[in-house]
Amino acid sequence: MGGRDQGHRPSTTSTPSGQLPTGTPQGYGLPDHSFTLQTIMELQKSMGTLTGQVQHLSTLIERLESASKDSTNKHETKLEALSDAVQEVKTKISLTSKIAAIVVAGILFLIGGAWSLAQSTIADIAKSAITQAFNSGQQSVASQPPAILQPAQPKP
Repeated sequence: MGGRDQGHRPSTTSTPSGQLPTGTPQGYGLPDHSFTLQTIMELQKSMGTLTGQVQHLSTLIERLESASKDSTNKHETKLEALSDAVQEVKTKISLTSKIAAIVVAGILFLIGGAWSLAQSTIADIAKSAITQAFNSGQQSVASQPPAILQPAQPKP
Protein backbone atom coordinates (compact mmCIF):
# COMPACT_ATOMS: atom_id res chain seq x y z
CA MET A 1 0.00 0.00 0.00
CA GLY A 2 1.84 2.91 0.61
CA GLY A 3 5.32 2.57 1.70
CA ARG A 4 8.34 0.51 1.25
CA ASP A 5 8.73 -3.03 0.36
CA GLN A 6 9.38 -4.92 3.56
CA GLY A 7 11.45 -7.57 1.94
CA HIS A 8 14.26 -5.35 0.85
CA ARG A 9 16.88 -4.36 3.33
CA PRO A 10 19.95 -2.33 2.69
CA SER A 11 23.28 -4.06 3.16
CA THR A 12 25.72 -2.57 5.56
CA THR A 13 28.93 -3.97 4.12
CA SER A 14 30.09 -3.88 0.50
CA THR A 15 33.04 -6.19 0.79
CA PRO A 16 33.17 -9.30 2.86
CA SER A 17 36.43 -8.50 4.53
CA GLY A 18 35.98 -4.69 4.60
CA GLN A 19 39.08 -3.97 2.49
CA LEU A 20 39.27 -2.62 -1.04
CA PRO A 21 40.76 -4.82 -3.70
CA THR A 22 44.25 -3.97 -4.98
CA GLY A 23 45.27 -4.07 -8.64
CA THR A 24 43.37 -3.72 -11.88
CA PRO A 25 39.89 -5.06 -12.00
CA GLN A 26 39.67 -8.18 -14.07
CA GLY A 27 36.72 -7.18 -16.16
CA TYR A 28 38.28 -4.04 -17.55
CA GLY A 29 41.76 -4.98 -18.67
CA LEU A 30 44.24 -2.55 -20.25
CA PRO A 31 42.73 0.33 -22.22
CA ASP A 32 42.87 0.22 -26.00
CA HIS A 33 45.12 3.03 -27.38
CA SER A 34 44.10 2.63 -31.03
CA PHE A 35 41.57 5.50 -30.82
CA THR A 36 44.18 7.85 -29.32
CA LEU A 37 46.77 6.88 -31.92
CA GLN A 38 44.28 7.32 -34.74
CA THR A 39 43.37 10.80 -33.43
CA ILE A 40 47.04 11.79 -33.15
CA MET A 41 47.74 10.57 -36.69
CA GLU A 42 44.75 12.54 -38.05
CA LEU A 43 46.00 15.63 -36.23
CA GLN A 44 49.48 15.14 -37.72
CA LYS A 45 47.94 14.76 -41.18
CA SER A 46 45.91 17.94 -40.71
CA MET A 47 48.97 19.78 -39.41
CA GLY A 48 50.96 18.64 -42.45
CA THR A 49 48.22 19.91 -44.77
CA LEU A 50 48.05 23.22 -42.90
CA THR A 51 51.84 23.55 -42.96
CA GLY A 52 51.86 22.98 -46.72
CA GLN A 53 49.12 25.55 -47.24
CA VAL A 54 50.92 28.10 -45.05
CA GLN A 55 54.14 27.54 -47.02
CA HIS A 56 52.21 27.95 -50.28
CA LEU A 57 50.66 31.20 -49.00
CA SER A 58 54.09 32.41 -47.91
CA THR A 59 55.41 31.73 -51.40
CA LEU A 60 52.47 33.61 -52.93
CA ILE A 61 53.03 36.54 -50.60
CA GLU A 62 56.72 36.63 -51.51
CA ARG A 63 55.81 36.62 -55.21
CA LEU A 64 53.29 39.42 -54.68
CA GLU A 65 55.84 41.46 -52.74
CA SER A 66 58.40 40.91 -55.47
CA ALA A 67 55.92 41.92 -58.17
CA SER A 68 54.89 44.93 -56.11
CA LYS A 69 58.53 45.99 -55.69
CA ASP A 70 59.13 45.55 -59.41
CA SER A 71 56.03 47.58 -60.21
CA THR A 72 57.04 50.25 -57.71
CA ASN A 73 60.54 50.39 -59.18
CA LYS A 74 59.11 50.74 -62.69
CA HIS A 75 56.80 53.55 -61.54
CA GLU A 76 59.67 55.26 -59.73
CA THR A 77 61.80 55.03 -62.87
CA LYS A 78 58.99 56.52 -64.96
CA LEU A 79 58.43 59.29 -62.42
CA GLU A 80 62.14 60.10 -62.38
CA ALA A 81 62.16 60.22 -66.19
CA LEU A 82 59.11 62.52 -66.18
CA SER A 83 60.71 64.70 -63.53
CA ASP A 84 63.86 64.96 -65.62
CA ALA A 85 61.80 65.82 -68.70
CA VAL A 86 59.87 68.50 -66.81
CA GLN A 87 63.13 69.96 -65.49
CA GLU A 88 64.53 69.97 -69.03
CA VAL A 89 61.44 71.76 -70.34
CA LYS A 90 61.69 74.31 -67.51
CA THR A 91 65.32 74.94 -68.40
CA LYS A 92 64.47 75.35 -72.09
CA ILE A 93 61.60 77.72 -71.32
CA SER A 94 63.83 79.76 -69.01
CA LEU A 95 66.59 79.90 -71.60
CA THR A 96 64.11 80.80 -74.36
CA SER A 97 62.56 83.57 -72.26
CA LYS A 98 66.01 85.01 -71.50
CA ILE A 99 66.97 84.93 -75.17
CA ALA A 100 63.62 86.52 -76.11
CA ALA A 101 64.18 89.27 -73.53
CA ILE A 102 67.64 89.97 -74.96
CA VAL A 103 66.28 90.02 -78.52
CA VAL A 104 63.39 92.33 -77.56
CA ALA A 105 65.81 94.64 -75.72
CA GLY A 106 68.05 94.69 -78.81
CA ILE A 107 65.10 95.44 -81.08
CA LEU A 108 63.93 98.22 -78.76
CA PHE A 109 67.46 99.61 -78.68
CA LEU A 110 67.61 99.58 -82.49
CA ILE A 111 64.13 101.13 -82.74
CA GLY A 112 65.14 103.77 -80.20
CA GLY A 113 68.32 104.52 -82.15
CA ALA A 114 66.40 104.66 -85.42
CA TRP A 115 63.78 106.91 -83.83
CA SER A 116 66.46 109.17 -82.46
CA LEU A 117 68.15 109.27 -85.88
CA ALA A 118 64.79 109.89 -87.55
CA GLN A 119 64.02 112.69 -85.13
CA SER A 120 67.36 114.34 -85.70
CA THR A 121 66.98 113.91 -89.46
CA ILE A 122 63.44 115.31 -89.38
CA ALA A 123 64.63 118.16 -87.18
CA ASP A 124 67.46 118.92 -89.61
CA ILE A 125 65.08 118.80 -92.58
CA ALA A 126 62.54 120.97 -90.75
CA LYS A 127 65.22 123.47 -89.74
CA SER A 128 66.52 123.70 -93.28
CA ALA A 129 62.98 124.06 -94.64
CA ILE A 130 62.10 126.72 -92.09
CA THR A 131 65.36 128.51 -92.68
CA GLN A 132 64.85 128.36 -96.43
CA ALA A 133 61.26 129.55 -96.12
CA PHE A 134 62.31 132.32 -93.78
CA ASN A 135 65.09 133.39 -96.10
CA SER A 136 62.84 133.37 -99.15
CA GLY A 137 60.15 135.18 -97.17
CA GLN A 138 62.53 137.91 -96.15
CA GLN A 139 63.59 138.44 -99.71
CA SER A 140 59.96 138.85 -100.83
CA VAL A 141 59.08 140.97 -97.82
CA ALA A 142 62.01 143.26 -98.45
CA SER A 143 60.71 144.01 -101.96
CA GLN A 144 57.18 144.73 -100.69
CA PRO A 145 56.11 147.11 -97.97
CA PRO A 146 54.41 145.64 -94.93
CA ALA A 147 50.73 144.74 -95.39
CA ILE A 148 49.63 147.36 -92.90
CA LEU A 149 51.21 150.09 -94.91
CA GLN A 150 49.84 148.97 -98.26
CA PRO A 151 46.61 150.55 -99.44
CA ALA A 152 43.58 148.33 -99.49
CA GLN A 153 42.87 147.05 -102.93
CA PRO A 154 39.28 146.75 -104.02
CA LYS A 155 38.09 143.32 -104.65
CA PRO A 156 36.63 142.80 -108.10
